[in-house]
Amino acid sequence: MTPDPFDAKPKAPFSLMRIDVSFELAPEHVAGVERALGAYVDHPDVQTEIVTCGYDDGLFQLQLCYFSTTGRYRNELAWLHKAVQSVVVPVPVFTVQIRED
Repeated sequence: MTPDPFDAKPKAPFSLMRIDVSFELAPEHVAGVERALGAYVDHPDVQTEIVTCGYDDGLFQLQLCYFSTTGRYRNELAWLHKAVQSVVVPVPVFTVQIRED
């Protein structure tokens, strides 16, 4: 039996984090939220990329992606909350799924 070449490999010191977020949004706020998200990812303190982003029938959906050494995601959600809050008050309820690859 041939040993698995990946068994002896040490675990990477970081993980790829994926955050899927969706929330209800009125059509008139879509352009503003998209602009705010663009400013959000361009901020020098933010290491997050938007992989997908779309709006369909009142639901805004996006996937964020970033590398993490700790597996934490609170800061990314806080930045996202601030971006959406700059356009829509009160902020809609986010539905969130987090995956660590």
